[in-house]
Amino acid sequence: MKTAIKASIHGADYTCEIHRDNLKFFEAFYGPAYALLKRISGGFWTVDELRAVINFATKPKLDPNLTAMAVALKQSMYAEHSFIDDAFVARGPAYYAPLAVGILTASLGGVDDELAVFSDADA
Repeated sequence: MKTAIKASIHGADYTCEIHRDNLKFFEAFYGPAYALLKRISGGFWTVDELRAVINFATKPKLDPNLTAMAVALKQSMYAEHSFIDDAFVARGPAYYAPLAVGILTASLGGVDDELAVFSDADA
């Protein structure tokens, strides 16, 4: 089972992974990962939620020994304009909901090899 999604987004390749020892940081900022997974997979997502999942998953792994304050400082770096904003404008954010679902599923339980890829090249 894979814990990351290999994604081609807006012409660039990314490894999208919320490292399991970084879930505590993700959840501190965005709430329970499983609840977010259920919301997104059920179609009750916001653009900000999709952006948060994809943006967090494409950033370098955080040191699991960081304090909440240090993570908050690092997290502030994520607030700037992101490559995913350009992709959302080009193709619409809904196109990327399956990627966010894949990222969260991979982190929480793993995904099979055939589900560990995403591309917007055909969009």
